[in-house]
Amino acid sequence: MNSRVSEYEFLDSTSYKKDLLIEEDNNTDINYYYDVYNNKNVIHPNDNYLNTYSTPNTLKKFPISHSFYTPTITLSKVPIHKSESERCPMKEGYQQLSTLPTPYNYHGILNQDKTSPSTCRTTISSQSSSLRSSLNDGGNVNSDYSNVTRNKNYKIPSPVNEMKFNNTLSGKFNSPNYIDSNNLESVGSTNDDKNTPKSNSHLKYYTFSNEDFTFPKKFNTMVKVKPENDKYFYGDPKGERKKRRLMFTGIFFGIISTILAICLMAALIIVATQKNTSTPEKKNIDIFSVLLHEDIKRGNDIGGDLLKEWDGENIKNSIRWLSEKIHVAGTDNNMAIMNHIEKEFTNLGLEVTSTVYDVLLDYPNYNKPNTISYCDKKNNCEVLSNGVSDVLGSGELASQLDDDYRSKVQWLAYAKNGTVTGSVVYANYGKLDDYEVLDRRNISLKDKIVLVRYGGNFRADKVNMAGVRGAKGVIIYSDPHEYAPLLKKDNETFPHNIYLPNHGAQRGTLLKFDGDPLTPYFPSKDYVMRTGTEEEMRKQNLMPSIPATPIGYGDAIKIFNLMDGPEVDIDTWNGSLDTVYRFTGSAQITLDVHSGTVRRQIKNVIGRFVGSEEPDKWVMLGNHVDAWVKGSIDPNSGTGTLLEAARVLTKVSKSTGWVPRRSIVFCAWDAEEYGLIGSTEFVEEYMKLLQNKALVYLNVDNINGNNTLLVKTVPLLYRSIVDAAKKVPHPNPDDVKQGLLTLYDGWRYYNPKGPLSGDISIPEVRNPGSGSDFQRFISYIGIPVLDLKMQGAPFMNYMLYHSMYEVPWTTENLIDPTGKVFSSLGSMWLELSRNIADSLIIPYNIEDYAIKLDDFIGQMDVILKTYEINKAMGDDNYSEKMKYLKDAVRRFNGKAILLQTQIEEVRNGNRGVTIIQQRLINNILQNIEKSFIIEQGIYPERALYRHAVFAPNQHDSYSGKVFSIILDPATEYRNYINIGDKKEAERWLKVVELGFTKLQYAIESAILTMDIGVLFALKVLMNNYFGGEERQFFMGIPVPGKYSCWAELIAIQMATPNASFVGHLSGIIVGLIYMETGILRKIVSTIEMFLSGLLPRFEESGTYREDAGSNFSRGNNRNNFSSDSHSTNNTYGFRDYGSERSYGWRHDIYS
Repeated sequence: MNSRVSEYEFLDSTSYKKDLLIEEDNNTDINYYYDVYNNKNVIHPNDNYLNTYSTPNTLKKFPISHSFYTPTITLSKVPIHKSESERCPMKEGYQQLSTLPTPYNYHGILNQDKTSPSTCRTTISSQSSSLRSSLNDGGNVNSDYSNVTRNKNYKIPSPVNEMKFNNTLSGKFNSPNYIDSNNLESVGSTNDDKNTPKSNSHLKYYTFSNEDFTFPKKFNTMVKVKPENDKYFYGDPKGERKKRRLMFTGIFFGIISTILAICLMAALIIVATQKNTSTPEKKNIDIFSVLLHEDIKRGNDIGGDLLKEWDGENIKNSIRWLSEKIHVAGTDNNMAIMNHIEKEFTNLGLEVTSTVYDVLLDYPNYNKPNTISYCDKKNNCEVLSNGVSDVLGSGELASQLDDDYRSKVQWLAYAKNGTVTGSVVYANYGKLDDYEVLDRRNISLKDKIVLVRYGGNFRADKVNMAGVRGAKGVIIYSDPHEYAPLLKKDNETFPHNIYLPNHGAQRGTLLKFDGDPLTPYFPSKDYVMRTGTEEEMRKQNLMPSIPATPIGYGDAIKIFNLMDGPEVDIDTWNGSLDTVYRFTGSAQITLDVHSGTVRRQIKNVIGRFVGSEEPDKWVMLGNHVDAWVKGSIDPNSGTGTLLEAARVLTKVSKSTGWVPRRSIVFCAWDAEEYGLIGSTEFVEEYMKLLQNKALVYLNVDNINGNNTLLVKTVPLLYRSIVDAAKKVPHPNPDDVKQGLLTLYDGWRYYNPKGPLSGDISIPEVRNPGSGSDFQRFISYIGIPVLDLKMQGAPFMNYMLYHSMYEVPWTTENLIDPTGKVFSSLGSMWLELSRNIADSLIIPYNIEDYAIKLDDFIGQMDVILKTYEINKAMGDDNYSEKMKYLKDAVRRFNGKAILLQTQIEEVRNGNRGVTIIQQRLINNILQNIEKSFIIEQGIYPERALYRHAVFAPNQHDSYSGKVFSIILDPATEYRNYINIGDKKEAERWLKVVELGFTKLQYAIESAILTMDIGVLFALKVLMNNYFGGEERQFFMGIPVPGKYSCWAELIAIQMATPNASFVGHLSGIIVGLIYMETGILRKIVSTIEMFLSGLLPRFEESGTYREDAGSNFSRGNNRNNFSSDSHSTNNTYGFRDYGSERSYGWRHDIYS
């Protein structure tokens, strides 16, 4: 405990002769030295020493009123090379004290002996005994010590002038009220010899004698004492010293804080008002700028290398072996293909993992196909459909079609097994609107067999809504209007073109549930309890409770010809069959369905190409492998392209040494056709991992045409997809002749209407609904997705979809005769993957998301008012909820614009960021989509769908309608109002109101995700201000550089009205200080570099990393899927961390 002696008055000399109680220091035998020099009258504040002062040899008294920091002498430990008697002879008459009075830090003044040697080092040795010395009164002082002390603000540079005695010493004093020390002339430095100026050649040695010291009554110095010593003093009430000390500390820091605040404001005013006339300083090139420009150049080079490596012949060969046999999920044939793909990935050097699940599947009785028959009143029976398709063509085509009888069988998975008889009702496409037309016309479906055509919605929705209305069975056919549009013109279909022949039928699933029906929410592993049953699924209409089958339009026309009811008078209900379309008929037909469910094993295969710097971030490419028949188009065109993409990536990596920054993961899914089962089980098992690691999932289900792209995606990816499409040549020679040189050109030509009003740079993009494996990634865990296809113009329809005619002959002669179509789409697929995997800043666009949210809200408002939800909720209540929702979208838009503007400047290289800021930006971009996930599901009946924006519509899952969280229950409300069930309608109205809450909550979560991005933007604003530009553009408006940061501060305040303006202003101030303080920037940069170096080490801890030259194959690492192994593979080239070509220099900077 430190105490100022000047705060106390000593007792009389008699009382003071008692020993002081001082802390002991157990250190012993420590040698110290000090050097003192004289004859200098100038203080050098930048030097680490104090020159001495000489004054007349007069008595100096220190008044009680003086207050100053007393200079002290530091004693430093040094070796003693010579005996002290040789170097420092004692002044005659002086006594060298082995001990001093008490071991406190005594700031005494030393006497200089002008006859002593010029330099010496004095040893003060600790002794175990406590010696006592008497200090006599009297003597004169010859020192200008008081001159120094008159400057109350004077500070001696550390480490000079502090003498520390670390021994138990004691002594007695006589105590005059002032110091009276003769012949003390100077206060000296204690620096080592190397710091002492050469001009100071008269360094003197001092010892302490009794006459050198007298004790003052009030002396301004520092003394270390224990609280026990308080009994030797008086004049201070108990506890007052602590209070005064705390008060002094508070006042001190308050004054300092006030001064700093005034200085900051003054600096801000000066900087803000000064004219920007100075010549801008040359900007420093930071690491980010170097990396960014190198990445752009390298990305272009690698993109070109990848494009050149594609070989259409490899894809053709893959499709041939993939399509050799029927390979329905859960069969031996399909499992054999999965094993083959696993070997392919292994041979390419990927890190391979497979996941096996036990799921509920459904199969037909191939020996007893489904049939439709009619018996007249005379019991003359006719088979309207025998449940099989015809073999067409000759030669190789006929051979591929006729080598397995199972290819011909027409069936629908999970249809209820059984036989039903009834009259027929035609329900057009079987959409909700179509069934409502029948309801309004009082056409009942009870105990009827419903005839519907493919198109407009998911086949399971057609059957489900018919079953809910009491139908006995459903027949689905493919009308020539969609599947053979030129039939009436030239009567030509497959194999002359891609149009479906008259007995072709589309197979498919009727499961209204994603994943294994027996294990909702959990992966179908052995340890998981089967909570679902087939019976429960059928009761809940998640599986059909009635028989159903598909047929060709050649059989459908027979049914229409039997119908004798009222003719269809709605144009959109008429198809292209050469017959009369009628609503009903009296003829009784019989539907006989033979199928059943069984549990089977399925298998996914995952191959990971490990990234170089962020291996725990995954860019995922996927396609399913199972097919209804041979599946040369769906899915084998996509599977063959996926395999070639993996080969191209590993080949280019091996030849160039390039490795993407992030990992690229190739996924081959099983049982997609049954209901996205393989990908759903994978997402359920790896959900926690995927939420942290997956950046994007890019899906190619099939490639069924050669003219234009079909794109389903989220707004974040619009522009990245456009950029990739611009880099790939168009594969169709006829389109190239028309000037459509790239995939982008063909896309924009055939589908010009884009998703963003007023922005013609983005062609048509559809919302991600359902229909393929991308669905679970977006709707369940909030991973941005793309579903990419290529279609044929002008009809844009996949007419041979799920038919027996998908064989290798079809792909080679009708879809990709040049061998370039699959390669072109694959090149775009891989280029997009490379861009996302290798860019410093993930190429997402938040502003586009904000624009689409605003559009979606407007569309929803129109629909809800059409359903009269506003009246049901009350106009005021509805208006208030819409107001809140629109305000949230407005704030989302404001933050998105601000943040995206800054991100674009960073991405374009106009502004630099640090490594940590780069990761901050990427974290924001990665988590935007996840912000829209509602953990408990959009509403109870659809808890398996959790995305507030992109969840499939309950009655039309293919459509890509948005805001099912509100529109689904609104539709149910309208349905129950129409049938007069007010109680159930009120229940659904409450679900609608809760949907408003959930949707706004999701948007608010996204806003909060971007909040930290605004803080980043403030830092960039400082760069804007200090960039030295005479004129800048802010939101397209020219703004003088001097005022740009203030304009942007206003924009920030408008974008974030809930935040404090003072908070924003303080951010600007901090930025100003940061930008103007070079040493601070250097310190921050050093700390960031150090921390960024630790991160890769933390990531690598616990993982296996092999040495270069190892023969280890990634393909053999079967159990490391969930870890981030950095192992390298000699099959595609080792990463040389010292090689610029392999980005080793970049890795070294980051790690």
